[in-house]
Amino acid sequence: MARVHEISTTDRKQLAPLLNVDAVSDALATYCALHHPAEKLKLIVSSDGSGKPNGFLAIAQTGMDLFRPIAVPFVASSNIFQDLLRVALKPGQPVLLYLPLDQRDWLMDDLVLTETRITELLRIDPMSFRPIVNVLVLEVFTPSGLPRYEIRTKSGSYAAAGINWLGERFAEVYLEADHEAQVRGLGLSVLSAMNNHLIEESRIPLFRSDDTNKLGYDELLSIGYRATGSRTLITQILFKPT
Repeated sequence: MARVHEISTTDRKQLAPLLNVDAVSDALATYCALHHPAEKLKLIVSSDGSGKPNGFLAIAQTGMDLFRPIAVPFVASSNIFQDLLRVALKPGQPVLLYLPLDQRDWLMDDLVLTETRITELLRIDPMSFRPIVNVLVLEVFTPSGLPRYEIRTKSGSYAAAGINWLGERFAEVYLEADHEAQVRGLGLSVLSAMNNHLIEESRIPLFRSDDTNKLGYDELLSIGYRATGSRTLITQILFKPT
């Protein structure tokens, strides 16, 4: 019988055998479980009869959403997933859930879902990547020390690319761009600069594509991104008050 409980982040290495650090599909779970700052992380673990972990739910405070933690499950059965959620979340406590799309039927009827979207995870193919040189691109740094690449034009147009999370092998990047920047192709320039920085550090950039993209799918392919087949349901969840 599975036992579900919270573990200290000092014991997080016991989760490593569950994960494939070279798999794109495991990249976010690997980062959260093994590398996210301990003071901003809660780990709820399911253990089998021998005490070995067989699944977990990471609850992480990140810059991806300033008001809600993200919830990243790594489990192989609906029962364990549901047990992890019930232990981790209190009624009325919202989190932003990142759930593999093929597990969406595991969501329970007593959950309220809002802001739901489906993303496709793309990765840079370093052999296909060709940097775009644009003298307008400036490198700046966030308060946490992560690099960010920006263009601010005289007209006030703006584009920026930065990092959602930074792991040992992969890093997920984001893009911000206003309409003028999109039309002028400035988004491609800053995203290319961000990708180039990560590739030089021997990390593989990842990008989540959905209907809100500031770049079209073909534009992402043109700078070296390739489909991975990994799709994620992202949604705010909370338990209905009892």
